[in-house]
Amino acid sequence: MNHIEQLEVGLKTEPFKIVVTREEAEHFADVVGDSPLAELGGHQIVPVTYPIIYWQRVDMPWLEGIGPLVHGEQSFHYDKPLLTEKEYIGQIELVKIEEKSGKLGTVIWVEHDLTGYEDENADEVIFTCKTRAMFKAEVEGQG
Repeated sequence: MNHIEQLEVGLKTEPFKIVVTREEAEHFADVVGDSPLAELGGHQIVPVTYPIIYWQRVDMPWLEGIGPLVHGEQSFHYDKPLLTEKEYIGQIELVKIEEKSGKLGTVIWVEHDLTGYEDENADEVIFTCKTRAMFKAEVEGQG
């Protein structure tokens, strides 16, 4: 199967719950060298890069069977800090697909946005994380 055929801009995951415990935030902060965490209103402020873990926890069916993804870049934008022990709703959307040919053959670049909302109604965006990654495209007759 040509895996680019299963990709379509606008594909989205089901909304998922985001609740970061103090322990999870502190462990992540220790691993990335972002300790100690700041406090706000009785909650800890979660490290800026923490939402990247949802790439491992959330099912994105359009990426099934494509083989290894190579991480390219990521960026994070916050309107408010992500706080521990609060409930948010997240959703990942495929926002861009780019096919490029080079010395190593054809690669497909995919860009996703993870948006975090204050509540289920998506009334208030708290953060947006952009992630860009690539995979090697199958060539007819190979694979």
